[in-house]
Amino acid sequence: MIEIEDSVVLKPGFTLPAPAITGPETNLYGEAMLSYSGEMAMDARWRRVEPAPVVTPPLLLLSSLPHPQMRLRVPLRLRVEREGDLVSVWNEEVEELGYGPHLTAAVEDFQQTVVELYTSLRQDRERLGPALQVLWNRLEHLVEWRP
Repeated sequence: MIEIEDSVVLKPGFTLPAPAITGPETNLYGEAMLSYSGEMAMDARWRRVEPAPVVTPPLLLLSSLPHPQMRLRVPLRLRVEREGDLVSVWNEEVEELGYGPHLTAAVEDFQQTVVELYTSLRQDRERLGPALQVLWNRLEHLVEWRP
């Protein structure tokens, strides 16, 4: 196969990002070669291919926290919702929300929120009011602290 800078070999039915098509040319094997760059998808028959719809799962299981001393004892069920350009995740057990421009950012925001909540409640556990004491008991059941 001959490689040409900024070009890619396409076979029928194969799609790729390509708003600026400058071919077609053929390589030694008779395969169509198209120069491309950018975001628009084209197939080998030169028809525009519509982007796939964004699919957001309705539920996600979270099994880790980004803290070396914290481990989830059981996975947390996160309800996932998309509204416009934002994705949010919610867990009823800890009554916390995470959000971001995509699912990964929302999950990372949720994880950081749980870490901060656990850390602050752990520090003040002797002075918690009744509602926060109930939340601390739930968190203590869900999160294992490793010294």
